Amino acid sequence: MFYLKKRLLSLFLVASMSLTSLQASEEHNLTDVQLHAVMGIITNFILSSSPVEPPITHNGTTYDTVTSPYTGKVWLDRNLGANRVCTAVQDANCYGDYYQWGRGFDGHQEEDSNETNVLAPDVHNPGSRFITSSVDTYDWTAGIDVNGTQRMEKWAKVDGSSVCPTGFRVPSINELKAELFEEGADINNSADAYASFLKLPSADSRSNTGGTVSHVFTKGSLWANSIFNSEGAEIRYDSFDDAGAGATYRAYGENIRCIQSDVSPVVDIPVFTSDDNISVDEGETDAFTITAPTHGSVMYALYGVDSSAFDINMTTGVVTFKTAPDFATKSSYTLLVAVTASSGNVVTQEVTIHILDTTPPTFTSEDNSTVAENQTSAITLQATDASAISYAISGADSADFDVNATSGVVTFKVAPDFETKDTYTFTATTTDAFGNESTQEVTIEIEDVNETIVHNGTTYGTVISPYTGKEWLDRNLGANRVCTSFDDTECYGDYYQWGRNFDGHQESNSTTTSTRATDVNATGSSFIIGSSDWASVDGTGTTRTTNWSALDGSSVCPVGFRVPTLIELRAELLDAWSAQIQNRDDAFNSFLALPSAGYRSRHSGSLGNMGSWGYLWTSSVDRSYSHSVDFYSSGAYSYNDYRAYGFTVRCLRD
Repeated sequence: MFYLKKRLLSLFLVASMSLTSLQASEEHNLTDVQLHAVMGIITNFILSSSPVEPPITHNGTTYDTVTSPYTGKVWLDRNLGANRVCTAVQDANCYGDYYQWGRGFDGHQEEDSNETNVLAPDVHNPGSRFITSSVDTYDWTAGIDVNGTQRMEKWAKVDGSSVCPTGFRVPSINELKAELFEEGADINNSADAYASFLKLPSADSRSNTGGTVSHVFTKGSLWANSIFNSEGAEIRYDSFDDAGAGATYRAYGENIRCIQSDVSPVVDIPVFTSDDNISVDEGETDAFTITAPTHGSVMYALYGVDSSAFDINMTTGVVTFKTAPDFATKSSYTLLVAVTASSGNVVTQEVTIHILDTTPPTFTSEDNSTVAENQTSAITLQATDASAISYAISGADSADFDVNATSGVVTFKVAPDFETKDTYTFTATTTDAFGNESTQEVTIEIEDVNETIVHNGTTYGTVISPYTGKEWLDRNLGANRVCTSFDDTECYGDYYQWGRNFDGHQESNSTTTSTRATDVNATGSSFIIGSSDWASVDGTGTTRTTNWSALDGSSVCPVGFRVPTLIELRAELLDAWSAQIQNRDDAFNSFLALPSAGYRSRHSGSLGNMGSWGYLWTSSVDRSYSHSVDFYSSGAYSYNDYRAYGFTVRCLRD
């Protein structure tokens, strides 16, 4: 029994004896009703008296207690380290000490204690300095006790070994909320906090980065023995009608008010055991179940931009989509999952939900194609899907084709010949990023074509490259026949100045002129000499490149053919996996049967190197030059030449 109750009980006993004596006396006899009334008054007085303890001294400070009018719980009457109960909101003698969250009574809590920025390697022996922190989670520890369990256990002790006196401990956030918010004092600002039964001051806080107290004293805060992820829970209030429960960095220095307790509560910090990376099939509403076990009950909640798309059972943690997800509409969701223990401890986890595509791609390309013989293009497979798709072919005649898995372009490995085979079939398959696939039976029909080409009075045949599958004219432009030797003059053909049309200049005996053309499309019929370029316009060669790339037969090549680029000609003659010619003999022995036709001079218009060198124009340019492929008795290469030279031309089907 408390000492006051003992004295009151003694008074009760004395009064009882006196009343009994009076009742026994004939002169002062009381009726039974009067006796019961007096005894009731005494009893009610004793029972209504507060259980006041004698003053409590702890760590050099003396405290009394106050009893909550809301919960009936007993609290210290002042902040830890305070000299007295507050007499005003800004009573400096009642501010008390500034503890970093979870730290003991080690000297750091004093307002004028020295600072250090060396983080503590041990939560139980951090030294006596106030530890400032400006990195990561702003904790005063060096990456230890991240979830705060050790420090919560320390502050929960009731044996006097922690910051609170024997029989007292640091309250949880729920205990503070019950007194100051919810059904309690319902404070809205610092004035309300002072007016409450706890008489809370606006003591400000000590900075986690600078270690100083601002001394503005318009706000106050109390640590709670609870956590919110990597932060410590707190009650805060200020003079601007702002008060509530929250959390802040553990390196801050804040006040503590202790609550009476017979036992140390079990520290119940939820620990996530559910995954933070979830995959869900589209069309399914079941998402996932949050699991975060602890000693007591927990409550689950969802936050974040995508949280509105979900429902959650706050008790079981089961999360479901409000509407079944569709991969094509949205392929992933991000949520912040919060778990709150019965003690008020809160942990959160960011969860990403990936929606799995279960819908196969849809073919949009036709299942048949008709293509001309003697060329390699077959068909381009096309399909649509919400994710990336790839293509493959199989079965039947698939071995005769190559397919680009990304673009869907299907080509013949060897150009087809109508007379040999006129129909091909295969199975096309398209697969999306999630393994969903669709198939399509494809038929390729070969069209018989007239392989004799007449252009500008010359008849040509075609040849198919064994390296690229592309179709070429079988002779140089203007040649009378396919070469029978590298120096067969009947197969030399005409000598075109680069980019010029079929205008007569290309003939080996055409007249010459030194007047440069001012219009690349109106040049006359003479071979233009005396300059590096036969034209004074189109210095970049853009117009002439376009001209030689025409496919309508209006340029030097037949309909459907054009002058090749340097890359295309090198792919047939010089590069790896080509003919890789080394000299004029190799050029003649290639599938193009190229002659050493020589050139026509840009200086005089005369023919040179006939029977020893070969020169082939391309449609490619390099600054004021144009590219050619040259070969002779002991070499072959590509070169940048002056555009006024007359070289031979071999056309390529586009």
